Amino acid sequence: MAGMPEDRRDRIRRTVQGHIGETAERWNESFEESRVKFVLARCGIAHRKGELLAASRERYGRPRLTFDLFNELFPSFPLLMRASRLGGVKLHEDARASLPALFTHFERAPFFAAWEEFFEEAAGRANNRAVALVFPRNRVQGALVMHDGGLDDYFVHGTVLTYTGGTKEKPYRLYVQPFGPLVEAIHNRGHGWRPGE
Repeated sequence: MAGMPEDRRDRIRRTVQGHIGETAERWNESFEESRVKFVLARCGIAHRKGELLAASRERYGRPRLTFDLFNELFPSFPLLMRASRLGGVKLHEDARASLPALFTHFERAPFFAAWEEFFEEAAGRANNRAVALVFPRNRVQGALVMHDGGLDDYFVHGTVLTYTGGTKEKPYRLYVQPFGPLVEAIHNRGHGWRPGE
């Protein structure tokens, strides 16, 4: 771009940045839609997808599958969910998300701040649901979820990373685990959660 007038370089830079922003937004929406479809399918309620799309057209002016709408349509589901691609951070390449870092400085993990932000916004409307942030992780099929617990009624086979924070007098726990097995345990092959319960 050497020799190019400054105003033209600025226009090109703004155009490229705009395209990058649009691509990132589509990438985020695609991840969230895939996770909502997964929950609908695993919980045997894929036939309710049309209700979510209709609500989305009304709210956003276009059909989208979002956890915000899922949370509203299915208020008895035990997770109040949000999806995040964590600003494009690749957890498998980020030292803050390595196993040693999670055991020594869990609160520095890229998903911790995103979960805290969601928790602050959503805690007042959780209504005894676990506040859950769903995010991708390389080589973990279906994503990971971080939540604040209350799900002891659901048997999930597998590993769960548990973080204890707060103080001795006022502790709290956060859990990170694969999203798919948790959803499957909640549904329990039709013997667990059902809409309206």
